[in-house]
Amino acid sequence: MEENSAGRWKAVVVGSYERGNRAVTVSRLAELAEFYRVPVAELLPEGSRGHHEPTNKIVLDLERLYDQTADVSPVRPRNGGLTL
Repeated sequence: MEENSAGRWKAVVVGSYERGNRAVTVSRLAELAEFYRVPVAELLPEGSRGHHEPTNKIVLDLERLYDQTADVSPVRPRNGGLTL
């Protein structure tokens, strides 16, 4: 890791993040995700994903919206919200 990042990331520091021995800031986590070329969510523990999703959301189905042959409305309720 140190070699691939030209010394930007120290293996001992990243290992401390992984073990939870050291806190990581949001900005450093974003930089680390960029280094690994993965979404930030991939670096978070399993239990922390998907818990903050709002219940009133809008989902756009662009394929259905632009499909001229669709006989179903592209807007429909879903989990208390709307799906477009």
